[in-house]
Amino acid sequence: MVNERLFFHLDSLSIQLYGAGSWIKQQARILLRDWPEGGHTPEAGEPGSAPRKNCLTVHFHSAESLPPPPAEGLFFTQPSQELPGDLGDLTAYRGQQETILYFGRSAALRFFKEDDGQNLSYCLTATVTPRLLSYGRFSDVLFTGLAPLLRQQGYYLSHTFAVTHHGRALLLVGPSGCGKTTSGLCLVTSGWGFLANDITLLKERPDGIYALPVPGAFSVSPGTLELLPGLASLPDEQLYNSLTHKSFIPVGEVADSWAEAAPVAAVCFLNVSDRPESVLEPLSRAVTLARLLESSVDRWDEAALPGHVAFLQALSSQAKSYQLHLGRDLEQLPRLLEGVVKRLESGD
Repeated sequence: MVNERLFFHLDSLSIQLYGAGSWIKQQARILLRDWPEGGHTPEAGEPGSAPRKNCLTVHFHSAESLPPPPAEGLFFTQPSQELPGDLGDLTAYRGQQETILYFGRSAALRFFKEDDGQNLSYCLTATVTPRLLSYGRFSDVLFTGLAPLLRQQGYYLSHTFAVTHHGRALLLVGPSGCGKTTSGLCLVTSGWGFLANDITLLKERPDGIYALPVPGAFSVSPGTLELLPGLASLPDEQLYNSLTHKSFIPVGEVADSWAEAAPVAAVCFLNVSDRPESVLEPLSRAVTLARLLESSVDRWDEAALPGHVAFLQALSSQAKSYQLHLGRDLEQLPRLLEGVVKRLESGD
């Protein structure tokens, strides 16, 4: 593929992806599968070809290895808690007109602005290696790069699984292995609306902070398939990653489509327990803010920190917050969380 152009929309934003290489094309197709208005960018004059006011552009390049990092300008390092260091250790370098992020030795991101006198475009260039793509980390690189550009537009990303019920959004928060995807899929297969898996887009509107839908397939472990046997027949063998031992299930296989954006009513921080029943423990606003700061803030983006903290403070005040101790009664989880939503609707 030679510089194929793909696009998708996030709320009022238009995201354009340029890339070359079969691996990048495959990963982009998985990301945008079933997503409304996702695919080839229309040519001039075709329906949908008119540019939106705000456009974020990403240029992807593939390489067997990365160029060496800059000799100067290192200002942030963060070891990975989940991936091998050459895949996940984050380092940030600051230049005069750009910022460069390195994911170990597997990907490098460079973002900057372009102004042609009529439109201001926020651009991101990503160089990725086959090793990173083989681990299925395409969306991580994409949204890590987009995050600072989105913040400049008033959008914030949160490491959460988001669902809706009766027009209200519920966020499930926690690190990998805490049961986010399993719990979220349990809710979706029980009739809850689906917004986002792993990365949720948040935006403040006149009547509060909303959770917005985000493209991306479900990344499901064998343990989740055991707990939710109805999903066992869904994974396509071609979408199984033998390195991570996870299957990618397109959203259209589980839900009719993405739900409409909804105000955030509740936030649940998950942990797996050996209890026979799942238990909800109310949390204070202060604890909620501290937990959200851990899971949502890019500490290397120093200029955005004051605004991001203020945004999460508003979210902590708006939404009820709970520690959800997941028990062995997964089939009862929809009823438990439906009770939370009903109490919020009644004002309790």
